[in-house]
Amino acid sequence: MTITTVGYGDISPQNRAELGMAIAIQVLGALVYTYLIAVIMSLVSVVDENSWLFLRRMNDLNALMARIHLPEESRARMRLYLFNARPFMERRGQREICDLMSPPMQAELYATEYTETISPLPYFAEVSHTFVVEVARIIQPIFYAPKDCFA
Repeated sequence: MTITTVGYGDISPQNRAELGMAIAIQVLGALVYTYLIAVIMSLVSVVDENSWLFLRRMNDLNALMARIHLPEESRARMRLYLFNARPFMERRGQREICDLMSPPMQAELYATEYTETISPLPYFAEVSHTFVVEVARIIQPIFYAPKDCFA
């Protein structure tokens, strides 16, 4: 085993004690390096929590479909649905954040997010801003896949 240092050439262990120490130092260096890479990767993975949550949901769906032996064509359709519903699911998470705010702050958030969607509708053309906020507060968006039937 050779330990290379900067500027001093190669240093080789001369007896069993030095060999043991060299091995221990190299193992320790590998462990420290592995730990640092793991910490960096965990920080990078947390940066985009929505992507992580989506991948976790996709893994859960795959595990469920495998457990119940769902046919492959149904599996593909359900994966596609989950992929297409991703922005909808992210919006649902935003609603949970809005619910943490005080009522006036909720009103401001809902008004900013939904006024452009609700106000142009004929039923809501002449209503007050407060009414639009209350409608936005109770709306529950639902995402359907293509060819789904709903009642």
